[in-house]
Amino acid sequence: KLQDIEESDIGAEYRVAMTSGGRTGSQVEVYLYDLTPGGAGFVRAAAHDAGALFEAALERLELCSCTHSCYECLRSYKNKWDHKYLHRGLAASFIRHVVRGESPTISEDDERRLLRALAVDLTESGQRVEELDGGLRIGDREGRVVILGHPLSPGEPGSAAGRALAATEEVVVVDQLLVDRALPAAV
Repeated sequence: KLQDIEESDIGAEYRVAMTSGGRTGSQVEVYLYDLTPGGAGFVRAAAHDAGALFEAALERLELCSCTHSCYECLRSYKNKWDHKYLHRGLAASFIRHVVRGESPTISEDDERRLLRALAVDLTESGQRVEELDGGLRIGDREGRVVILGHPLSPGEPGSAAGRALAATEEVVVVDQLLVDRALPAAV
């Protein structure tokens, strides 16, 4: 809540930017709108200090203790059909990238959790797996090293440990969301 404006007073959407960057998938436009018929000036008031608006949103996302999303951070009755797609960590990465210019990065905890889940799944399917810092070496696949990539930077290593492995090994980058949401299809 910012300047006593309720969440139910403002709507938000995004779309591909109508620029050359939008055509390549590297730019989007995020827009806010008043939900009161005819507008009530809530967006104008919130946008007066856009930095504070984004910082408040980032704080809400980063202070929440849920795994992906909950009613404290991203969920609402209005977006009930999208709950399975909401991910507070990715939303926070998006805001940090857009507002602060930070490179999208997978947290060490998420990387560890996802690589462990992938290692268990591969081992249970009969693969030989060696756990590395930031990746997995799959013995039955010509020693291929799998690392995680961040969804906001497809095809690139998503963590410092992954980038270090990519500098010394031939790696295959697997999207974090693929492992998190569709584990059997990941490798």
